[in-house]
Amino acid sequence: MAVDTDPRRLALASGLGATATIDASSTDVVDVVIDALGTPTTWTQALYARDLAGRLALVGVPDPGARIDIPLADVLSHGGSLRSSWYGDCLPGRDVPMLLDLHAQGRLDLDAFVSETIGLDEVNEALARMGTGQALRSVVVMGWGRPALRAQSPKPVLTSLAARIHG
Repeated sequence: MAVDTDPRRLALASGLGATATIDASSTDVVDVVIDALGTPTTWTQALYARDLAGRLALVGVPDPGARIDIPLADVLSHGGSLRSSWYGDCLPGRDVPMLLDLHAQGRLDLDAFVSETIGLDEVNEALARMGTGQALRSVVVMGWGRPALRAQSPKPVLTSLAARIHG
């Protein structure tokens, strides 16, 4: 299930396998909320979007200076659980190779999560596009700014990475 206020991102989530989408600007409460942005605004919205005894997981990495101001009585009165998940609580040495294996087998389309490949000199513009919802994820390719490399039509980045690891 995907929840967002941007119809483009909801459509993308459907394409990536979300079985349901919810426009957060006009919905009732739900049992489970995952805050993938990690901003004080989205976390607060997620807290109040939970049904009584609902669950909230923070997976988006917040800005180090981010703060929330919530009446503690609201947290208590809604019950349920609040938790965080750093990188999906994964073990990178175990999980990254497993995900790349699934990708190599065609069972996990990691390339669909990459909106664009960019050079290091394009990072600020890419972050701005991500902030406005115009891009999901950008992958920095070192040397991508060189004209000879740009002129090529590269294979999807993650497919290439999986091939190098396995082969």
